[in-house]
Amino acid sequence: MKISGINLHRFCRGVAAAIALVCIASGNLPAQNSTGTIRGTISGAGGAPIGSAQILARNTSSGVQRTTQSGDNGFYTLAGLVPGTYEVSVRRIGSAPQTRTIVVQIGATQIQDFALAAQAAQLQTQVITAATGVETRTSEVATNVTQQQIAKLPSPSRNFLDLAALSPGVTVTEDRVNATSFRTFSAGGQSPNAVNLFIDGTSLKNDLTAGGVSGQDASRGNPFPRNAIQEYRVISQNFKAEYQKASSAIITATTKSGGNVWRGNALIGYQTAGMVQLD
Repeated sequence: MKISGINLHRFCRGVAAAIALVCIASGNLPAQNSTGTIRGTISGAGGAPIGSAQILARNTSSGVQRTTQSGDNGFYTLAGLVPGTYEVSVRRIGSAPQTRTIVVQIGATQIQDFALAAQAAQLQTQVITAATGVETRTSEVATNVTQQQIAKLPSPSRNFLDLAALSPGVTVTEDRVNATSFRTFSAGGQSPNAVNLFIDGTSLKNDLTAGGVSGQDASRGNPFPRNAIQEYRVISQNFKAEYQKASSAIITATTKSGGNVWRGNALIGYQTAGMVQLD
């Protein structure tokens, strides 16, 4: 087939334009939210906002620090924090410093307001232990599953998705040898094909066969080791557009990272002869 120079030029220009559109679209895709946020206001006497206050958040496990400064309206934000326990200190010349212990959960926003008292001289730091606050700045209907729940709550198997049933409207199939259904989870009255799972922002959606999540359609195994999961968040309604390929529920999980303390765990399975049924 003979192609003229003009047609070849138009063809190459069209291909180049299509590639450019794909690059732009892929570059604008939002990343899945696997971190947490701390934000709030810094105020002084009478509730007046305090600007230029220094806010420092230190991860108690890894020692990694993040700093920011309050604006003229007293507002501050620390975004993109790895889930974990943080010591948050607020300091400003002429005010008594404060320190709080705050638990940052995956996908959650902690609202922490600080009221600093006027102080002419620097005295000992005031330490305040704060429990995990209730998130009120999002429309998501979600439940966070913490590391303490994963380690201590009884579950029928070693699949970390077992505790997703703690979220209202989420159902996890039973894990039995002679079960007729696969090892899946579902929500909102829809089939397991309508859910999605993200591990550290990476989708594990099953695009080939039924089952919703890769590795769950015809297997009793885990899509990811349970001991490697730090925590996860089950979002059953109103999840953001950054989560794709789902219409009923989203699970976003974060894995454990190294810290300053050596630790490990072991799993031992044992079954006595009396628990084995005879033919």
